[in-house]
Amino acid sequence: GGVVVVEAAVLLEAGWDDLCDEVWVVRVPEKVALERLRKRNGLSEEEARKRIRSQWPNARRTPLGHVVISNEGGEGECRGQ
Repeated sequence: GGVVVVEAAVLLEAGWDDLCDEVWVVRVPEKVALERLRKRNGLSEEEARKRIRSQWPNARRTPLGHVVISNEGGEGECRGQ
């Protein structure tokens, strides 16, 4: 057997989790997500908020994850989990 990794921001919202043996959820505070999204994509604050609100909040996604990764720090902190 092989391993397939699916990176999908709205995997749970789309109901695709039933196609997966494991779901890994990455948590990030909304403020941090806003800052990163604006910087990476050059979005206005309103555009970034709209994109984030199209996804389920951490409180709804976290209980559905087999593995939960906190991504509020730097890349090194995230990789160390």
